Amino acid sequence: MLRVAFEDLAFRRVQFTASETSDRSRSVILRPGARPQGSVRRERIVPDERGRNSARFSITDDEWPAIRLRSWAARQPVSTPRRAGRLMPRDRLQAHRRRRDDPVAT
Repeated sequence: MLRVAFEDLAFRRVQFTASETSDRSRSVILRPGARPQGSVRRERIVPDERGRNSARFSITDDEWPAIRLRSWAARQPVSTPRRAGRLMPRDRLQAHRRRRDDPVAT
């Protein structure tokens, strides 16, 4: 996705946004080399009607060559998270199906 943005579409900047409270999302964004830009206070309304603060990150076209080189050296694509495409273990999948089909379990 980043390769398409910078090389095919000639974007100058790609921005990412995540909740300030989601460490997992923030670590996935930081992994390829995105830099923190700051936070936006009370940007979104969440179901309990309080405002959610969002953290902003970006990668610029100047930073892209170094990020691409690191990604290539690690043999891990920048554009896909590590968990993408991973299937649930069979026993967890079967347990999930049993819970979903059992009206008493809900």
